[in-house]
Amino acid sequence: MGHDVSYITIGNDSADLSNDVQTIGVDCPYAYDLSYSAPDPLGKIIRHLNEELFIYRIRRDIREPLSGADIVYATGRPVLSRLRELTDAPFVYTVRGRVNPLYDRYLKRADGLVFWGGCDEEYGDESLLSIPNRTIDPGIDPETFCPQELSGGDRPAYATNESTVLTFSGRLEPVKQIDNIIEAVSRLESEFDLTLVILGDGSQRSKLEELADSIVAETPIHFLGRVEHDSIPIHLNASDIFILASAMENHPIALKEAIACGTYSVAPAIGRIPQIVAEGTGYIYEDNTIEGLTAALQEILSNNRHKHRSRWERSVQFADWNDAADKIVNLFEEVQ
Repeated sequence: MGHDVSYITIGNDSADLSNDVQTIGVDCPYAYDLSYSAPDPLGKIIRHLNEELFIYRIRRDIREPLSGADIVYATGRPVLSRLRELTDAPFVYTVRGRVNPLYDRYLKRADGLVFWGGCDEEYGDESLLSIPNRTIDPGIDPETFCPQELSGGDRPAYATNESTVLTFSGRLEPVKQIDNIIEAVSRLESEFDLTLVILGDGSQRSKLEELADSIVAETPIHFLGRVEHDSIPIHLNASDIFILASAMENHPIALKEAIACGTYSVAPAIGRIPQIVAEGTGYIYEDNTIEGLTAALQEILSNNRHKHRSRWERSVQFADWNDAADKIVNLFEEVQ
């Protein structure tokens, strides 16, 4: 949109950014997924220490981009609002879900707030909601993520007419609970002819491959690794069912991309998922466990729920990223 942007991030969290964005990597471990795989209170302690280290190293080494900014836009954890001490620029913070009320004091330091996916409904503090804010749904690219009729040459080799293709797309990290998906497939493979496709990479890949080898007897499981974003719709359109099994989500973009392609989707009733999955587009399960996911897939496959409507009938058109960007820039202009 013609603005100069500098992005300060954990050092290994910048691989997909445009070369037009000045990226400043902070030497700091990305402990988010590790923390959510650890039991509380250990997980909370890990997150807190990681946040403190990130803030400390920015204060020590990377003060100039903040001090010279026109706007500082922070996303991640509320304690990042402490960085406003390094700048006179308006400070806007993004809120992805209801945080611990103890953190509200950090949010109140912001000059503006962006509530992603309608999570402002979970906040009742008028002094917090009186801060200039916008409610924004994460966008997708509707021209890329849409139903497609795949020809023989475009259709992935794993997609055969005989097998029901189940697909996951996202980071292979503990919080995504891909092990639950593999376990559910292992429990159902004696009854249904399945193929599981896993798009994405991450710290858990080798463990998940080992798990699949040890408990899945017959079902082909394809770990395709990191896939170019423009190629993801091909895999979604070649799939019969998209699966999400995360322990935590707010407004999952991968789910919206699957539904936009008309791929029948199964996901747990967490975050904004019940608002995203409209009737007929997928199946929401309440019990976010291996047993709950297995029962959901059992119901879908036994009754052919994923075949009741065509891909084009199931497709939902969501807002695109330009809509989100316009609202954010409008908030920036208001607080400046």
